[in-house]
Amino acid sequence: MFPKPLTHIIIYAPKENVRKILLNLANECYIQLNSSFNDKTIAEKAKPIQPSGLLARALNLLQRMENTIKEKPVPNIKLDEKIVSLNEEDINYIEKLDEDLRKGAGNWDEYIKAYVRLKAFCNLESALEKIAGTDKVAVIDIWVKTVEVEKVIESVKKVEDKAAFEIVEEKKEHGETESPTLLERTRMPQVFRKLVLSFGTPKANELEPSAFMAITYPIIFALMFGDFGHGLLLAIFGVYLLLLQKRKVKFGETLSLIISGAKLYIILGITSSLVGLFMYREAFGSHELAQTVYETLHLPEIPENLVLGITYIPLRLNPIETPLRLARLSLLIAFFQVSFGIILSMINAFNTRRVWKAVGDIGWVTLYLTIAYLFFVNGRNVISAILNFNTIIYFILPPMVIMIFGRIMEEKVNGLLETMEQVISLISNTFSYFRILAIGAAHALFSKLIFDAGSTLNIFLFIPILAFGTIIIMGFEGLLAFLHCLRLHWVEWFMKFYSGTGTTFQPLKLV
Repeated sequence: MFPKPLTHIIIYAPKENVRKILLNLANECYIQLNSSFNDKTIAEKAKPIQPSGLLARALNLLQRMENTIKEKPVPNIKLDEKIVSLNEEDINYIEKLDEDLRKGAGNWDEYIKAYVRLKAFCNLESALEKIAGTDKVAVIDIWVKTVEVEKVIESVKKVEDKAAFEIVEEKKEHGETESPTLLERTRMPQVFRKLVLSFGTPKANELEPSAFMAITYPIIFALMFGDFGHGLLLAIFGVYLLLLQKRKVKFGETLSLIISGAKLYIILGITSSLVGLFMYREAFGSHELAQTVYETLHLPEIPENLVLGITYIPLRLNPIETPLRLARLSLLIAFFQVSFGIILSMINAFNTRRVWKAVGDIGWVTLYLTIAYLFFVNGRNVISAILNFNTIIYFILPPMVIMIFGRIMEEKVNGLLETMEQVISLISNTFSYFRILAIGAAHALFSKLIFDAGSTLNIFLFIPILAFGTIIIMGFEGLLAFLHCLRLHWVEWFMKFYSGTGTTFQPLKLV
């Protein structure tokens, strides 16, 4: 969940071997090449290593070839010094290949191999601009995974035994780091990580929440879009788009963006179907149709409520007939997700050794959970319960004092202002979850209106009306539910613990 820890290394090596070292690092290691001139001392005393004089010509040729190749598969060719080193004769040969292919007389296999060589040459020579050099020494500045530091050293030593290495200690202030963020792939659907990264890249020492979002996002969306029929159609639509992806069907930029969410549609469709069938008992806006499906499948009845200690979670409800039960469920989700966000903020604080921030977060989450407890115990009388003198002295004041103390120790004068802002935001953030009730009720109401209007007509009019209405509802209400669900995660949840102000790790790749 946390990005991989990285180590900052500066390599000092003979200038004449810098290309061989970069080639070996690109082949054997996973590194990010930084500009050595970020160091002011180096910038004053060194100059960039000059790339090949053929680079400008090679880049123009590469651009023409990329327009020809576009998204066609490129073979995996092992790069060595002989392949990457191009002279004028090689460039002339590749230009002739490109000209012949445009005339319809070229050899495609040779063309692809030449393209790989040219691209590797251009990337390697362009990378030299980031490397500072004196008369004899090149300074290579890189980030590498901490667990692969020895691998990098061994890779460089294969080329140059005289190379020297400096591990740069980061200067951290308030736990901040200059390290880029390296997120490794996980087994969970990557669509949720894309939603997270659309908000912003996590900092290198900041928890990345897509694993949690993969659970909460489908549940909240399903409560807004709960309908067995609509959810089933959404899942089928996702499967169809997934097949188009596997067939590599080409679409425009806008359609490609829609199609890329195929797996997300499947997940959201399945959860919406389950909520619509088991909780709401709605299918295309019809309770009777959903009940028929339920009985036909011989599904077991679920209880009305799930009792948990002092409170209960409604399991059987309907956005139109029992809106108060959905309102209660919306508040339960709000209390859970907002408090969980504060807990994640606390984890981030401990990870960066910001002890006073963690102390403030402990007071923050305790205050919030205290208010949640008072709400579920007192119900509509929660305001009078909170304003009770004994409640304020024994339950409200202590966590608030801890929160203020931690914030002041962390942020000084700004800490008091931050405390006031966070306490106020807790109220607005919590009530913002009532949009689950609003969107869920609107979706159920429009679906019911269309089904009831069509059911009064004969079958030949009913089916077209239902089909047209379903398309409109799924498009409009589905988009509405998606955006509001995204807002609950980005604003009400992320703002508690996730900044999204990091920089993405850019690996050195020649092809």
